[in-house]
Amino acid sequence: MARTTLVSALILSLLAAPGARAAEYVESFDGPLTSVMLNGALSTGTSGGWSVEVREGALVLSNPEAANALRYIGLENVIYPGSASPASTNNATIEATVRAKAEERAGAGVLAGYDPRNGNYVFFAVSGGGAYFATRKDQNRVKIIAAGTSAAIKPGAANKVSASTRDRTLVFSVNGTEVLRVQEPGPAEQAGRSSLPQGQRLVGLAAFGRGTFWFEEVRIAPPFSNGIKGPDSAAPVVEDRRPGSGPTDKVE
Repeated sequence: MARTTLVSALILSLLAAPGARAAEYVESFDGPLTSVMLNGALSTGTSGGWSVEVREGALVLSNPEAANALRYIGLENVIYPGSASPASTNNATIEATVRAKAEERAGAGVLAGYDPRNGNYVFFAVSGGGAYFATRKDQNRVKIIAAGTSAAIKPGAANKVSASTRDRTLVFSVNGTEVLRVQEPGPAEQAGRSSLPQGQRLVGLAAFGRGTFWFEEVRIAPPFSNGIKGPDSAAPVVEDRRPGSGPTDKVE
């Protein structure tokens, strides 16, 4: 009995240690079966102007024609190392290493706050030229909510883009530096809507615009874990809001 208690205490102390890391789901797109990548959420082929394939250790999305088309892959569940059953990505942290060879107004990145019941999400992306932008889909409308540049983005190179949930705030970072915060709608803004502000906050991958986009690695960590490194401490970023209609939301 005493031995069992001692072992349990040791395990708990190791998990609580500052250097301990929670198990992360990692997809590096180098396995033989695309059907099991991203926990089965990945579907390759050509549809709606987009082609999706896995080659040379990367998920590659290509769109040669439609300048206002968005393609996303919702990652609703993952199986973390050491577990035998899927876990929801609700409030999880996602990080994707992305590259883009595309028009300046196009980019690749991550979805956060994704609710598959109504299709709402916030999409944060970086372009090949070093800019970032964010769009929000809400009530079947897609709007650009922020756009700008950041010294954290490496033009013409691979960038690690991440999204995490902090209470009612979505925090987006590039290469470990916080770039943007997006507040969820408050109760007053939610009045008369069919969806609740406490809806699902799942994660995903997405690309927008005309070009070719590479996702070289994806990491997903459970909420409240010390897995993926969070953004460096910095003053809050003021959003450069640009009203107007946003991209056409095309999902295949």
